[in-house]
Amino acid sequence: MKYTHNAFLRAEEELKKRRQDAEDDLAAREDYIYSKLPEVRDMRESLKTSYLELMKIIAGHDPEAAASAAAVREKNLATQERIAILIEDLTGDRKYLEPHYTCSKCSDTGYFEGERCDCMKDLLRAYTVQELNDNMSISLHDFSEFDPSFYVNEPDRERMVKWIAYLKNYCETFPKDTRSMLFSGGTGLGKTFVSSCVAKALSERGFVTVFGSAYDLLRKVEDEHFGREEGDTLDSLISADMLIIDDLGSEPPSQFYESTLYNILNGRINLRRPLIISTNLSQTELEKRYHDRISSRVVGFAPLRFSGRDIRQQIAQRRFKHKK
Repeated sequence: MKYTHNAFLRAEEELKKRRQDAEDDLAAREDYIYSKLPEVRDMRESLKTSYLELMKIIAGHDPEAAASAAAVREKNLATQERIAILIEDLTGDRKYLEPHYTCSKCSDTGYFEGERCDCMKDLLRAYTVQELNDNMSISLHDFSEFDPSFYVNEPDRERMVKWIAYLKNYCETFPKDTRSMLFSGGTGLGKTFVSSCVAKALSERGFVTVFGSAYDLLRKVEDEHFGREEGDTLDSLISADMLIIDDLGSEPPSQFYESTLYNILNGRINLRRPLIISTNLSQTELEKRYHDRISSRVVGFAPLRFSGRDIRQQIAQRRFKHKK
């Protein structure tokens, strides 16, 4: 996967902050121990001195070097054990003076055995996707903003209240439930709003979530494919924990777009990664608009049908009444 230059800068800055936080935390714990057990400081200093002594012995040509080195090592082990006992008696934790890095594998350096550590890869991936989302034009919303009064008919309102409860639980327990979903219905019925709520809820829980309109996402892939932009959006769309494609069918007909859409769907299905698609098109219209290798996959997603009166019009009417 290609990462943006800004993602590298942010990842390095985050790792630097993590290392500094771990060092500051360790320094605070050392100060506490030394204030309560000043002898521990002396013993740790003696260990540093003995290590230098050990190196000199090993580097020398004394025939008794092996025995001398063994004696120093035995003394050091006894000192380390004494320190551990004193610390455990005070804090209940023998490893109290060990650094607490976010990633114990690479000690928050971002590299392990000459390769990028998984923690750095996760940061690069998350920041690259965040940058992609920042370039999208859709705002995020919270489930708490949902207003059932916009669904005037009782059956529509009851259905939406039920689905909102389901989607909140879906986000709270993700990835326990990773079914893909199809939000369908006419314009102005809340599909984009609900999609944005899912995107925000999952992002806040730390899951890499891509959310954008079909046209914006596909156009970005196209621009990168033909060298007009740098990046690897296609890989991000396939590998993200959650992909939410809004307003499928609004993009202009294009063989490249259709091929890209198939690659995204097929790639995520093969990786068993979920996605949510919203569209104004009916099943018949989807089957007419797209090749069956796409439409058959999309219509097979768990359906959430939106119905009711155009919410945008209702909001405009309420504002007009309020002004009067």
